[in-house]
Amino acid sequence: IVGHHTSLMTNVSQGGGEDFSALMGLLNIEKDQQADALRKIRALSEVFTDAPTFANQVTALYIK
Repeated sequence: IVGHHTSLMTNVSQGGGEDFSALMGLLNIEKDQQADALRKIRALSEVFTDAPTFANQVTALYIK
C-alpha cells in the first residue's frame, strides 16, 4: 500500500484501476463488495493523506 500509494490514490479517485484491483485481491474483498470498499477507502484517503497512516487505517479496517 505504501509503495504504490500515489498510483493507488489515482485509482481511487478514478473509481478503480490496476493498483486498486491488486489491493482488493490482497485484502480478499469479493467483487460484490468492491464498490463499498472503494467508498470506504476513498474516505480514508481524504482523512489520512500520508501513506503509512493511510495503509495502517486500511489494514485495520479489512484485516482482522
